[in-house]
Amino acid sequence: MTKKYKILIVDDDPDFVLAHRIILEANGYDVVEASNGAEGLQKTREEKPDLIILDVSMDMKDDGFYVSHDIKRDPDISHIPILMVTAIHDKTRLRFDPETDGEYLPVEEFIEKPIEPDVLIEKIKEYLK
Repeated sequence: MTKKYKILIVDDDPDFVLAHRIILEANGYDVVEASNGAEGLQKTREEKPDLIILDVSMDMKDDGFYVSHDIKRDPDISHIPILMVTAIHDKTRLRFDPETDGEYLPVEEFIEKPIEPDVLIEKIKEYLK
């Protein structure tokens, strides 16, 4: 029997969450959602998802950065891959790349919104190998 992977979407945009829930569930994933950083961290600890899709700007403009740091500092959940999917580059002059900013941005991948569904599914498969 094939394992059914659980993905946590942490984003305050209900349209983004719904659209991506539909895409992920259509591809056989279980989906859990959180609408802000605190809830995302709590759900990560409770649900132990296999992968997290995390926005940056939620309650605070940099919520996602704090959440990613908290996750990577917690030995019980630090192994969970994080795909940071955000439109922050459209809204600010800030530029981030995990390869050059890994110390400050502890995520596996930084992805600009919008992301094509097939690209997102390929990224997820890559990190769930």
